[in-house]
Amino acid sequence: MPTTSRMGSSTISLGLGLGGGKSATSSGRAAGGGGAFANALSCDFDGSNDQMRTGNTGIDPTTTNAYTIACWVNYDAFNSLSGPWSLMTKYNSDGSHNAGFFSFSPSYVRTNSSSNTEFYHNGASSTKVVTLTTTLSTGVWYHFLQCWDGSTMKVYFNGSLVGSQSVSDVKTNSPYNLFVGLGRGGNGSRLNGKVDEVSFWTSDQSSNIASIYGDGSGAPDLSGLSPIGWWRMGDTGTDGAAGAGSSVSTITDAGSGGNNLVQSTASAQPLLSSSVPS
Repeated sequence: MPTTSRMGSSTISLGLGLGGGKSATSSGRAAGGGGAFANALSCDFDGSNDQMRTGNTGIDPTTTNAYTIACWVNYDAFNSLSGPWSLMTKYNSDGSHNAGFFSFSPSYVRTNSSSNTEFYHNGASSTKVVTLTTTLSTGVWYHFLQCWDGSTMKVYFNGSLVGSQSVSDVKTNSPYNLFVGLGRGGNGSRLNGKVDEVSFWTSDQSSNIASIYGDGSGAPDLSGLSPIGWWRMGDTGTDGAAGAGSSVSTITDAGSGGNNLVQSTASAQPLLSSSVPS
């Protein structure tokens, strides 16, 4: 449907000068470099009420001993909040972040006007957090990847390992859906920016980080890595048929899980954007 285009806790803190990102043009590469791969669209969330959610088939971390979640993000603005606002998250039935999963939570810190990014893993008895203190910029594509192998949580930023935490278990509360563009804080924790190529595995994919991040010339084709969930944010089937500047109600899961991202409320649907990593 076309619309008007719009523009006890343990923590590791890291300030790693890894602020470089990707420019915004239309391109893509095969996994590991080389070969043609079409990536023409992303989804732009307005920071006000936009969000999408999936089902749980195959992506419940309480039933797996490992996971990997990855995506590209390009911020339009950083909300002036004292608390975290989220790129994506998954809840437990008790309202906490989902067992063994993640919450990418870029938060604006009033005291030093810097933008920190926190990555969470909820264990049975404690929450583990890796905090990236690299200052992020608007209009730049960044790649985030978080994984857990059953004993260690690891976080990668633009293809480089930036931190890890030892954690041997997960919370086991009944999980809710995966949300993109919305965090546990409700309206105040919504993403204002673009998201592309969200992917999920029920295994530790850290050995494949070079293939998942790519060779620096655009988001790579992940089909050879067989993700359970792969949301291409407009580039699967007819998802992007309406073109950039139009709202989108369904993002088809190109992975094997069949968990489409959906939003039936027109006012909460993100817009398709022609800005993609390159």
